[in-house]
Amino acid sequence: MNKTVAQIPGKLYLAGEYAILTANQPALIMAVDRYITATATVSDTKDQGTLFSGEHTWNYQRINDSLDFDALSEDDQLFWRYTHTAISLVEQYVRESGKTLVDYDLQINSDLIDVDGQKLGFGSSGAVTVAVILSLLRLYDLDPNSSLTLYKLAAIAQTRLNATGSFGDLAASSYGGMVYYKSLDRDWLKNELSKNFSVKDLLDIEWPNLEIEPLLDELPIRLYFGWTGSPASTDNLVEYLKKQLSNNDDAYQDFVTEASRTVTDLYEALALEESSKVIELIDLYDSLLRALAEDYDLDIITPKLDFLISTAHSLDMGAKSSGAGGGDCGLAIDSIDDPNDKETQLFELWREGKVTPLELHLAPKLYK
Repeated sequence: MNKTVAQIPGKLYLAGEYAILTANQPALIMAVDRYITATATVSDTKDQGTLFSGEHTWNYQRINDSLDFDALSEDDQLFWRYTHTAISLVEQYVRESGKTLVDYDLQINSDLIDVDGQKLGFGSSGAVTVAVILSLLRLYDLDPNSSLTLYKLAAIAQTRLNATGSFGDLAASSYGGMVYYKSLDRDWLKNELSKNFSVKDLLDIEWPNLEIEPLLDELPIRLYFGWTGSPASTDNLVEYLKKQLSNNDDAYQDFVTEASRTVTDLYEALALEESSKVIELIDLYDSLLRALAEDYDLDIITPKLDFLISTAHSLDMGAKSSGAGGGDCGLAIDSIDDPNDKETQLFELWREGKVTPLELHLAPKLYK
């Protein structure tokens, strides 16, 4: 192929945040219909290519099978680190597959930002990792046609970067729809990557604790999403929590136990289409996050998020933050059986409090 396109959705957490950082803990994560699109086109010039994103352009030369970019500033290197690592991983996989490397132009477009270019908290680093990997695999006619393989490749790439998250964003972006996700043993993966390893071999073995189950295409609830206008750093919040845990992790272990039970109950309530139970459990998870924030001095529920949640409660809806908190997005939930569609009233109240309603839906599954 001379040109390929990969359109990969962003994500939002329904429940499971923070507990998912512990191996074998569950979360429910939605892929939403905002996308990173990566377009790869075979370059007209041997050993040269260009990367485009927004108004930025970076040129490279291939030297000894490695891409050398001219005049990359520190900010450029930070911006492109997920892309660079994804490219490097794909090219290793291509060589292992017995194919010849080609040069290409790679363009990345994002819907995961607002009109001012601020990230909305939809897992852009995860989505761009998956999008770059899939677009390049397709260029080499190596589309895995498997969400699990795509997830594993993205997880390998981010582990090489010492990413601190759970990789739940990678699961949602690789699968689409909503997934029930249990985090892999990331220490095991780090250990595997410290060896001289084959990407293909690592893809073929079972990964400890990892579980990804695609769920319903249609949900038995109405979901509404709001943007606080304040981007947050998941990595910073996670690192801060880890430092706090070095002094005392008793409260966190209690949180993990309760969070696991709540997510499991929520999974069952969704399967049984018990919308009132879903709302009750969403509010319970919100209370667990608030207790965790208090125990470890975490800025999870900002004033804007608190307003978003309390406004939904005033309309007898369930609500919580989504993701690491500290800004970004929150969600509200109402029963699909409620004859009163509260969207207009909720969105008006959110706008009055400077919370921006977002028109979002579940993204379709990547592979049927």
